[in-house]
Amino acid sequence: VFREAGSHRVEIRVMSDAVLLDNTSHFVVDVREHVRVLLVDGERSRERWESESDFLMEVLGLSQFEGEDGFGLLRPEWVRESELTSQKLGDYAVVVVANVVSLDDEAVAALEDYARGGGAVVFSLGTRVDKQAYNDGLWRQGVGLFPAKLLEVQGGTRAEASTDEDAPAWVMALGD
Repeated sequence: VFREAGSHRVEIRVMSDAVLLDNTSHFVVDVREHVRVLLVDGERSRERWESESDFLMEVLGLSQFEGEDGFGLLRPEWVRESELTSQKLGDYAVVVVANVVSLDDEAVAALEDYARGGGAVVFSLGTRVDKQAYNDGLWRQGVGLFPAKLLEVQGGTRAEASTDEDAPAWVMALGD
């Protein structure tokens, strides 16, 4: 149990054999009071469950352990894609980019700097994404943030899959 936030050195010792060299291991644990998650929503809607990040916002906000301030461990926050570069990304443990059409050069540079500094970036691609803009800005012939070039969309809707005998037995779609 860690009683204070911050970096803590941990040592593990195993008394299993006569070779003492491999019986001890050291590592550092970064303990946080809470974890901030930034959701960059590419299609914000006033209707519940219609925005790209609504489900994720709901799940992340369900932390069962509440602190003294009434909030749980996970603290999701959402911004529009136009607000991404005004955020101090280093304050967040994870940045989720959800179905954003494209990112300008400043946003791409900010995400790359954030990732190089150890931050986690998750891209959730959808129907609004401009494939060419992502390839030009994020893949950049293999030197960008994306590990691979985006190609064509494969597969179809859940309705199409239900009539296909060769379709998998399960789908991950909530709707068409």
